[in-house]
Formats: sequence, structure tokens, C-alpha cells
Amino acid sequence: MSSKLEKMKQQQAQLQARINAEQQKEKSKERKLETRKKIVIGGTLLAMVKSGELSQERLDKMLDKNIKSERDRSLLNLPQRGEG
Repeated sequence: MSSKLEKMKQQQAQLQARINAEQQKEKSKERKLETRKKIVIGGTLLAMVKSGELSQERLDKMLDKNIKSERDRSLLNLPQRGEG
């Protein structure tokens, strides 16, 4: 293989590594934004319960209906699926 071709392949590999690193940074940024949104939404729901705009019973029903993970259900003191 010619040295010019080898150099170009090396540059290509370096560029691909930079592209991959930039893509990872973007994904990380998106995950952080998604996490922040979830925190804000959760905080809003808790504030609504505290102020009386939303009943704890209604929030519990929404959580029970939508949370599938047993780990998350346990964290929120929801009954295991099938318990009722």
C-alpha cells in the first residue's frame, strides 16, 4: 500500500473517531436534558399534590397504571403487579 493511501486511511480513522466522540457528546447532552425534563415534571406533580391541585389518590392511580418496572414500583411504594 502506498504511503499516501496509508496516510489517508489514518486520517479517515482519526476523523471517524472524532465523529464518534461528537456523537457521544450529543447523546449525553440529550440524556441530560431528558433527565432534567423528568425531574421538572415530577417536581411539578408533587407541587400540585402539595397545593391540592391534584389529589394524592389521583397521582397514585396514574403511577400505578403507568409504571411497569418492579424496581420503580417498589421505589414509589406501589403494589407489585398482580397484587391489586
